[in-house]
Amino acid sequence: MWYTSYQDEKLKTFLRGLIYMSNNSRELLEENLVENYANKGLYGEITQLRYCGHSKGDLRFIWQIPCSVKLVFAFTPGESTLNENYFNGISRIELQPLEEKALQELAKKLLRDYESAYQSNLQI
Repeated sequence: MWYTSYQDEKLKTFLRGLIYMSNNSRELLEENLVENYANKGLYGEITQLRYCGHSKGDLRFIWQIPCSVKLVFAFTPGESTLNENYFNGISRIELQPLEEKALQELAKKLLRDYESAYQSNLQI
């Protein structure tokens, strides 16, 4: 159970860090990093992001502004991560299932691209 919550925290930190990056947030460059002995980690004072590394300033999420990182997330329906407040204000496009004909065309294109890339002939 502890391992799952630890991994969940790392996932949330990573997603939040990417969102801060894509927004060119100055906090990522300027905030102090402090050791949190209770949680055994290095955290940003402003963002509360957990940082990699063991000493102050090891690996920040951003290195310059603008950092030119743009994001597209894809989640499966019902994914609980989408309910996190750091996704508020982010535009969403909900995709509908493709029709059978479109799926067949997509499969053909993928097959052609695979065969071209690997010089092979596949039968499906």
